[in-house]
Amino acid sequence: MKIISIYIIILFALTACGLKGIQVTDVTNESFYVLSVLPESGSEIGTDSNITLGFSKPVLEESVTIQSLFILKKSVYDEYDLSDWDDLYDDVVDGDVEVVSSSFDVDPGKQIVTISFQKEDLSEEEYIAVALPMIQSEDHYPLDQTAIGEEKKSFSSSFLVKDKEVLVDESITEGSYPEVPSFDEVVEPEIETESESDPFDWARVLITELVTDPQQDHSESGEGNGILFDSTPGTGTIGSTDEYIEIFNGTEESLNISAWSLNMADGTDESQMLSEGWDTYFSLGGDIDNISSGEFLVLGNPDGSMNNSISIELLDEAGEIVDFVDVKDANASGIEDEAYYRDSDGMWIQGEGSLGGFVN
Repeated sequence: MKIISIYIIILFALTACGLKGIQVTDVTNESFYVLSVLPESGSEIGTDSNITLGFSKPVLEESVTIQSLFILKKSVYDEYDLSDWDDLYDDVVDGDVEVVSSSFDVDPGKQIVTISFQKEDLSEEEYIAVALPMIQSEDHYPLDQTAIGEEKKSFSSSFLVKDKEVLVDESITEGSYPEVPSFDEVVEPEIETESESDPFDWARVLITELVTDPQQDHSESGEGNGILFDSTPGTGTIGSTDEYIEIFNGTEESLNISAWSLNMADGTDESQMLSEGWDTYFSLGGDIDNISSGEFLVLGNPDGSMNNSISIELLDEAGEIVDFVDVKDANASGIEDEAYYRDSDGMWIQGEGSLGGFVN
């Protein structure tokens, strides 16, 4: 992995656009908004970089192109009238504006879009990653962040690349519908450091750990302590029945997650309710109807077999994405790299697992 020692700000401006002849009457069922963005604060970006956006509704896959979702120099972007996307769109289509070469991957559920680009294509300048309203056709509802409590209908997230690390501030939401965000208040890179960046938000329900290539008998097919998928494995045969996904309740209240589900997209996709078919371990003795604040739930032996390259979505009872992880390769060579988990900064890394708790 190549490492560059430059400071680049990549600002995501995902802005809503009005639709002709369509009235949004039910925000809960019809609104379309950016639900999440990865990598999160402190995550690393290698030479082959990618940024993943999670949407509340399926995107129109054929409209996700380099004309609707792209990265360009901020100095070029600032030359345009930010109240109107048309001129910028026309110049991108005509080739009058040079954008960073990117590719896109839309997951099978069409709610996760990954932007991939070569970090080496970026020079020592500020950049803007822009999603134009064309990411949805006129038959689809526009981006509307007010549906999840934001004051603005537009969405933006700032990124600071420092060496191989990217610092994310998901709290930044600028501009107003249908205007483009203003970036005047973005902190200059020379005065922002890793210690000054916003800490990772643990106060929510999160996917915290998973194993797709087991190296231990977590399902206790052989002699063990009698507790499946806790931190003490058995001594029996190791196979796909030892795979697991760990969830953490970081909220301040107990939750009923019996109607929640996991989507596991890996080519042989599975969707499984949290209340059905798993071997479960609750770290504080809870159950699916009452997972306590601060409790971990290990969901073992999923339907089918998880591949080492997989996208996983955690959905609530309304079918909305609560958290997700996009795993490129979780292949393991031993116990020391068996698990794919969040470290203390919320970054996804590979190492030795710790079922039902945090890794030191």
